[in-house]
Amino acid sequence: MLVITNSSGDFDPNLTGVGLHTLYYSYTDINACSNIDSLVVTVFDLPIVSAGNDTTLCNQSGAIQFTGTPTGGSWSGIHINSSGGFDPNGGWIVRECIHLYRSKWMC
Repeated sequence: MLVITNSSGDFDPNLTGVGLHTLYYSYTDINACSNIDSLVVTVFDLPIVSAGNDTTLCNQSGAIQFTGTPTGGSWSGIHINSSGGFDPNGGWIVRECIHLYRSKWMC
C-alpha cells in the first residue's frame, strides 16, 4: 500500500518505480467522521531515446536527413523539419544538437 502523507498530495513516480500503484485518499471532518478512497496509477518506463552523434557540417545547400530512435518521434529546432530534414545553409552557428562550423577553408 502506498500512502501519500504530504498535504499537497504529490506522487513522485521516480520514487515508486515502474508498475501499478494504489494511492489512497482519506478525509476526516470536524465530527471525527472519516472515509477513504483509492485509485490505481500505472507508471511506465521512459523510452530510451537517441538523436545520434553530434555532427559537423559545411555551409552547403541541400538537406541532410537525421534519424532518431525509436522511430515515430519528431525533431524540432531551427532549419530542421519534424521528420529530421536539416538544411545547414546559412553560415556557421550552433543549432540544437548540431554544431555547424565554418573552417579556415570556408567549409
